[in-house]
Amino acid sequence: MGSGSSQLKCPEDYNTEKFNKILKLYDRLDSNGDHSVDMEELVTIANLHVKNQLNRLENMKQPLSDSIDQDIRIFEQQKNLDIEKINNQFKNKKKSLLQEKTNKIENLENDIKQLGELSDDKKALRFKKAITDKNGNISFWPFFNYMKTKTEDIPNIEW
Repeated sequence: MGSGSSQLKCPEDYNTEKFNKILKLYDRLDSNGDHSVDMEELVTIANLHVKNQLNRLENMKQPLSDSIDQDIRIFEQQKNLDIEKINNQFKNKKKSLLQEKTNKIENLENDIKQLGELSDDKKALRFKKAITDKNGNISFWPFFNYMKTKTEDIPNIEW
């Protein structure tokens, strides 16, 4: 071992046995003993280095693929939960709106029935209430405000 690399000391925080293996390998690479490794000397280990890199990269593919596939599965599950939540919100809102529709139509039907059953006197009282002022007097301006949007009905009045 002509490089003199055997005079190097192992760092305190490193395994001595592994350090010695590295020294021996370096000494083998520095076959001419000039304390540096030439390109020609590197050919011996270069193929192993590249092979190890290839293996490391190949070994990274499957975990990467598995990780991304897992992310996709999680995303798909979240999508399904979100869709289910939206569907439930839709069903609840639709049910609520249908109930509101039913209630409002029932109220309208009740109002229609009540108005249809009014006697002439009660009809007159309702109309009077619609055209009186705050003192209960029939005066022109409350009558005008009531009739201003109903002028097309004037010809339909039966005298």
